[in-house]
Amino acid sequence: METFHAQIVVCGAGTAGLPAALAAARHGCTVAVIEEDARIGGAPTDFYINNYCGDPIQGIYAELRERMKKYAPGENLNPNCFRLTSYLMAWDELFEGLPVTFYTGHRIEKAEVKDGRIIAVESSSARFEGEVFIDATGDAALAVLTPCEWRYGREAQSEYNEKFAPEKADSKVQLCTLMYTVRPKPGCEDAKPANWALFNKQDYLIWGPTVGCEDTADPVKLCEAQNRAMAMLRSHAEKWDQKGYYITNVAPKLGVRESRRIVGDYVLNYNDIMGERSYDDAVCVVRYNIDPWDPEGNPVHSSNTVKSTMTPHYEIPYRCLTTPNVENMLVTGRCVSATHVANSSLRVMAITHILGQAAGNAAWIALRDSVSVRNIDVAALREDMKAQNVWVSLAQYRKDTGEL
Repeated sequence: METFHAQIVVCGAGTAGLPAALAAARHGCTVAVIEEDARIGGAPTDFYINNYCGDPIQGIYAELRERMKKYAPGENLNPNCFRLTSYLMAWDELFEGLPVTFYTGHRIEKAEVKDGRIIAVESSSARFEGEVFIDATGDAALAVLTPCEWRYGREAQSEYNEKFAPEKADSKVQLCTLMYTVRPKPGCEDAKPANWALFNKQDYLIWGPTVGCEDTADPVKLCEAQNRAMAMLRSHAEKWDQKGYYITNVAPKLGVRESRRIVGDYVLNYNDIMGERSYDDAVCVVRYNIDPWDPEGNPVHSSNTVKSTMTPHYEIPYRCLTTPNVENMLVTGRCVSATHVANSSLRVMAITHILGQAAGNAAWIALRDSVSVRNIDVAALREDMKAQNVWVSLAQYRKDTGEL
């Protein structure tokens, strides 16, 4: 078994892992990025989620959007949509010359933990040693191999007094969707689909067959769910044919919205978001509506409750990325410490990019000061994020934007 070493080991090369690696490397840290797929990218690569949700446009998210423009100039009529090729080439450009090594085709299977610290992680063929580890896998695949506490499913309404939470806790997570694109058939160029995101001048990005999955972290269960979605694709094609369209591309993997979530030093919940709570350790200001795609059929979108899903801008505290059980591990992306309901807002790419950026900066500070990730100088982290054009407080965001 080969052994590799880096100061920071990032598990997952997706929409949180890539910003984490970039932020840390820009501070001069050596970074190893481990990815189970054959190429980097995450949700855009796997699920065709080539449409940004969430705001504001800030930090590495803003940099990436700007760089993608030159690879498909003037093509996208929806500013939130992008081509996968533009996305991958923009990331390649951002990483140029930095001390980052990508190890694709490696699925983390083991973590060596001693006295509350991760020493190394292993795939079937390689060992990766480091000082700080970042779980950006989307499934908390590293965290579950450590003493870190985690959850899968929905909390009971009584635990956090959350609107949209079920009466009893269960193991249900958000539904999964198979994405695809459609294009007008010759002679039907003026047709407009009823449910669409304008991808470019020809293609429309479609949220396709949607199914439940018993365990989105289990590859076998996920494949079973994907097979059910694929069996529905032909009926979708027939409906689009009647509208004057045909399907041009189908995502290689079923789109997963939610998996395991850690129980960190703070659990963000619906009332925190809607109450616009402020934190001394907030690392970003973000916004996206509550959108849990529940198995019951998206009850939050009913006419009498939809206003309760429209969130204000809100802060996410650093404590959602740390755990009391592991001194040198940060968890970022959709697996941060939040309830099922809160997760349905913060899981989108515009937000996971910034959470990843925060994790990368925090890892650097922990290394610089030789402290655990829980004991870093949070004020220094917030200043670092602000210097990188990220809002870290609602007060500052409102002052800069004029939002009341």
